[in-house]
Amino acid sequence: LKQKRSFLFHGLAAAIGVTLILYLVLLRLIFRKISRSLDQIRNGLDEVRHGSLLTRIEVSTEDELAEIAETFNNMVDRLRVTTAEREALRMGKPA
Repeated sequence: LKQKRSFLFHGLAAAIGVTLILYLVLLRLIFRKISRSLDQIRNGLDEVRHGSLLTRIEVSTEDELAEIAETFNNMVDRLRVTTAEREALRMGKPA
């Protein structure tokens, strides 16, 4: 009976260990994907901050970060149009 308990304990410990390792690997993959998306958004914001209104962020997922990226792209598109309209008004020409 003692040997059977020891065997069960070691089997359970091994199963918990393997599960923990798989969980950590999965977490790392998720965090890496989130980090990449945030890096793209940060880089896009930085480009716009430096005056580039042709910047686009690639949207390759359907999560909240993709929604932010799509909103960013729409904002930059609108900024580009508004800037062109303002410049045309300044020059006395219709946009």
